[in-house]
Amino acid sequence: MSFKINIFVFFSTILFLNNSFANEIYVICSNLKNDWKWLNKGNVKIDGNLKTKYLTQSLYFNYFILNGGIETYKNLKNRCFDEFKTEYVYPQPLNKYSNKWIPFAESDEILFPGIISYTDHNFQLRVYYRNSQNKFT
Repeated sequence: MSFKINIFVFFSTILFLNNSFANEIYVICSNLKNDWKWLNKGNVKIDGNLKTKYLTQSLYFNYFILNGGIETYKNLKNRCFDEFKTEYVYPQPLNKYSNKWIPFAESDEILFPGIISYTDHNFQLRVYYRNSQNKFT
């Protein structure tokens, strides 16, 4: 009985630790060539929610919904411009434990411009996404 409780506590702790970091992510500034630089030398973290969107049963991409929505995105875009001028103008979230490109989003339906990694099992494709409404670029 004690062994089962210890196992439960161990896995609960791991689950808690994984979820406690999932809502905070680092920020980079990117360009359309898949190049990027750390915003403020990697000292900028943003709160929000990391989500996954499935396009088919196996094809998906991740995105990060910003707390503060478009105002937070505009602030990050201005900071990228102030630091790098026109060379790296697209703020993007960076998960230090993955090589996938993910965009910021205002909601599940509205993604901000940036590079997206689409993944299908072992296949990964990077594409540039631009909001069709063109109000965020």
